[in-house]
Amino acid sequence: MTKVRPSKFVVEPPRVYEPPAFTDPHQVTSAPYRREPYVRITFPDGRLQDAKVRRWSPTHVLVLWQNDPARLPHSAWVPAGWVQRITREESSWRDPYDFH
Repeated sequence: MTKVRPSKFVVEPPRVYEPPAFTDPHQVTSAPYRREPYVRITFPDGRLQDAKVRRWSPTHVLVLWQNDPARLPHSAWVPAGWVQRITREESSWRDPYDFH
């Protein structure tokens, strides 16, 4: 009998745009579990990306999105000025574990 090993996923730490995202962990806030808001990110090159907020600080927002369901999601700390809050219905991407 041949054993099949599961493929190894390498999870990358979130990218940080215009660091630092925060200077003290107490600056970071979270929404209630599975109640995180959706946002639309406008990157400096004009590219738009819909995402879900995981955490935020006074200057940055930790966002998560997934372009390809077969690949791991992306996460990044982006400056708060790059994001605009949108409704779940407006988002072109939805968290597959989002129940609300």
